Formats: sequence, C-alpha cells, structure tokens
Amino acid sequence: MKKNKISIVMPSFNSENYLRDTIISVIDQSYENWELIIVDDGSTDATISIIKSFIKKDNRIRLIYNKGKGAGAARNTGIAKAEGKYLAFIDSDDVYDKNFLLGAMKLINEGADCIIFDYFRFKRDKEIGNVRKVGTSPYDCFTACWNKIYDKKLWNNLYFDEENIIEDLQVVPIVVGRAQKVRHVNNVYYYYRENQLSVTKTETMNQAKGIIEAIDLLIMRMKKYHMPFNRQAAELINQLIFPHLVRGVSNSESSIQKRKLYLLITRYLREINNNEFNINSNFYCINKYKRIRTRISMFLMGVGLYSLGIKLMKFSWYISGIRRRYLRW
Repeated sequence: MKKNKISIVMPSFNSENYLRDTIISVIDQSYENWELIIVDDGSTDATISIIKSFIKKDNRIRLIYNKGKGAGAARNTGIAKAEGKYLAFIDSDDVYDKNFLLGAMKLINEGADCIIFDYFRFKRDKEIGNVRKVGTSPYDCFTACWNKIYDKKLWNNLYFDEENIIEDLQVVPIVVGRAQKVRHVNNVYYYYRENQLSVTKTETMNQAKGIIEAIDLLIMRMKKYHMPFNRQAAELINQLIFPHLVRGVSNSESSIQKRKLYLLITRYLREINNNEFNINSNFYCINKYKRIRTRISMFLMGVGLYSLGIKLMKFSWYISGIRRRYLRW
C-alpha cells in the first residue's frame, strides 16, 4: 500500500476559522491511502489544538513545527518529510472534493505522472461560485500547486521560493513541464475559498515588486529546463503579471501610489515582451477579445481613470467563470 500513498502537504498559520472543514475533507476522501502533513508556521490561535484533536483520532495526520518561515518553507519541509510516492497540496482554508484523491489515482494507474483538476472559487456562506477551467500544459494548467497531484520525483531538486510571498508560480510550470503524461480529471474539483485576508486582497507595491522577482525566477528556470519561449509562454507570463497590476492599483490608497505601481508593472511587461518574446506591446494575449479588453483597461488606468479600468477588468473576470450552484464536497 505504501507505494500508492499520497502525501498531502498543508501549511497552516492561525487557521482556526476553516481548518476543521479542510481536515475533514481529507479524512472523508474515498481513497484512503494518504498521509496529511501539516506544517505550522507559529500559530497563536486554536490552530494547534484543532490539529492535535484530529491527530488523536487519525494516525495518518502529522504535525510539524516550522515557526516563522512562511508558506514556501512550510511546503518545502512537507515535501522533504513526505513518505508517499505521490504528492498533493491543500491550503488550510480550502477543501477537497470527496473523490479528489481517487480521481487522481485512477489516472495514475493508467500511467499519468501529473493529474490536474479544475477548481471552484467560493466565498464564505455563499452557495454560488465559479468553476475555473484549466488545461494540461505548463502554460495553461494554472500556477497554483494545489489543483494537481504529482509523482513526487517531478519535484526532485525543485523547491518553493522561501523569500518571496508569491512562492508557487516560479516552480509549478516547471514541475508540470517535467511530467511525461499529464491528465485532467473532469467534474471533480479543488474548492478554493476566497479569503479576504489573503495576499491578493491586501496587495500593494511590495507585492507588485514580488511578482517581478517571481517572474524573473520563472524565466530563469524556464531557460534552465529548456521550456519553449513561444506565444503560449508569453500569454502565461503576461496573464500572471497583469492581475497584480489591477489588485495593486485597487488597493493603493493615493493616486501617487497608483501611478507608481502602474508605471512599474507596465514598464516591466513591455520589457519582458520585447526582450523575451519579440512582442512590441505592454500586454499580450492569444485571445483577441481578452487582449483588447485588457489594453482598454490599461489605457484607462494610464490616463488616471483607475476606478473605471479596474471595474472593467473585475467585471470581465467575474463573468469569465462558469457560474453554478455550490457543490458540497
């Protein structure tokens, strides 16, 4: 049984509000050969006592203390301690579909070494959410680590960034690009909770600088592992950067801060597009509609109409998800 074990890595930090639901969603999995490695970053609320209460009931759950090192370090510690052949991730406020692990194992038994799921975005106490569809290439699989299950060997000599708060986008496309057989699971979701205290909800100039550092590291790794610098790669990088512009401008308090952030991101986008992809534009997207609407939004922000440009993009993101009834996990 050990050869088919899935090691699930969960960073935690002051997670008492949603942690029970998260752990229960793992315990209730229809596939039972798993271990849950919870790496705590120094919680000061009831997080530790909640975890210990579950450990008493289920010996598949382990707790590791990793105080003050951040989510990237927590995930790296979890990977190092993982005993399973396969690797999965979950955040401490999200939940799995009850067939999440089983859906992956069925495809693993057919030879897949990386399995990818669509994800369902929802808010607290809401019955409506958005299904976000993803692909199976390194460029369209979504750069979060948690909507995938991997053969652990794909992570050999690769690690999450421990210095940057944006820790996963620099490594996930590389890991997926290493896989020999990537498969997609239909109608089984990772449930992602939109947490109002998350980095993307409070993002300003520091996080905008963080995305630039993260993209520089991603490009370096893409070159190291000989990933193609094609139009799909250009689209990936542009669509990784641009949302940080929208969120950063939205969260900045003054027009001066908004302007500085706008100039920082747009100049970087143009530099990347020119130097790496030979594209003379400050935004690139394969889809013509998305390209036009984003350039309009950037123009509006460029002339100081920040609220209008942000509203255009947020409305576009809102309608781009597939609206559906909340599916109980």
